[in-house]
Amino acid sequence: MDFKKQVKERILKYARWNSHVRYRENIVKKDLAGKKGNIKAELTKEETAELEKIWKGYLNKDRLKWFELYKTLWPGRELKYFVPDDFYYMYVDEYFTKKRGCGQIDDKNLYNMLFHDVPQPRTIARQIDGVLLSPDYQIITQQQFIDLCRNEGRVILKKSVESAGGKGVLFYDIEKDSDKKLSDMCENQRNFIAQEVMVQHSELARLHPESINTVRIMTFNFEDKVTALSSVVRMGVGDSKVDNASSGGIVCGINPDGSLKERAFDVKANRYDIHPSGTHFESVVIPHFDECIDLAKRLTPRFARYTRLISWDFAMNESGHPILIEANLRFGQVDFHQMCNGPIFGEMGERVVRYIMENNPLVRKG
Repeated sequence: MDFKKQVKERILKYARWNSHVRYRENIVKKDLAGKKGNIKAELTKEETAELEKIWKGYLNKDRLKWFELYKTLWPGRELKYFVPDDFYYMYVDEYFTKKRGCGQIDDKNLYNMLFHDVPQPRTIARQIDGVLLSPDYQIITQQQFIDLCRNEGRVILKKSVESAGGKGVLFYDIEKDSDKKLSDMCENQRNFIAQEVMVQHSELARLHPESINTVRIMTFNFEDKVTALSSVVRMGVGDSKVDNASSGGIVCGINPDGSLKERAFDVKANRYDIHPSGTHFESVVIPHFDECIDLAKRLTPRFARYTRLISWDFAMNESGHPILIEANLRFGQVDFHQMCNGPIFGEMGERVVRYIMENNPLVRKG
């Protein structure tokens, strides 16, 4: 066996057993299992043959199931431009993001420095690696932290690192909660940020007033150009105070003019033609949506060293202008974009897939 072949086999073996890749693979398999009940279409022999021309041996049973899901949701749409979710998470996102670098910089407590020129919710206090700090990064005591939150009256507390799906988000209300809720946060979470509870624009509040409903925009820095690939609005349901789909929320696609599309989906690919509260999605228009797109595209090159794919979350303040909530530098959810808006990379999907197959040594057949 020649040296190059040995190196290639070792790299492929590393990919198979790398815990991070296996972690992503297990997540996507679980995600697909939850959606299978809504897969109604089957691929024809002709469609499978057409897909094989692009994927060239990289299709497997699960990847074909993703194509069947997207055929169900988008009848008549060219399937070849969709990217199966497991391939996207394990090889596309993995290739265009640097896991270690993103992990170090993906911290909400750094936002006031990284995005000093971008509107954000006002910071009340923060804790970094167990050290309590003021908004301007000066050390404070736990009692000073409690006093800052009490003076604010209502505060949202959330993990600043490794947060996902709305987990680790708490709301403090001086009228309802004791100081123990704040002291417990200090003791149970080494990294968190306390921010004002902002008031969102009335247009987004129509969808679900109990949660801050956010606009998510996925951007892609590719071939010396930043593209806004897809945009959706995430909204809560029922009594939920968070908009994350994994916490029971639903997601709706956004048209280029800022108007919402006619249907939304939950994490299991269940379709909603109106919000459970009764609001028709297409009646809602995101104010200053073009400002959101421009801001996301302008900020994306700041992270060229770490990632080329970023999922941006914006809330809209009372005057309708975007407020940066979060920049997801890695593992940005792709299934909702493709369910709501179609192929994530549009007509350059085939080009992106070919680029990954030719340049990512971790891609394996199977």
